Amino acid sequence: MSVTALRDQVFSLPQLIRDTTWQVEERARTALSTPDILNLRLVLITGSGDSNIAARAAQFAWQHLGGVP
Repeated sequence: MSVTALRDQVFSLPQLIRDTTWQVEERARTALSTPDILNLRLVLITGSGDSNIAARAAQFAWQHLGGVP
């Protein structure tokens, strides 16, 4: 991957997040009821080794913003 392609991909992420947030939220609400979501006490995030950085960022968000270990 060239430096320009990597840069373009990085700069495309905010729009991707804006475009997909509500779809993810809707899917989560069909999987869990609102009381279930609000009663979460522990979340396990899994993935391949390539997703380690994303998992660490998600871990930070869950712990510090959501108060869920």
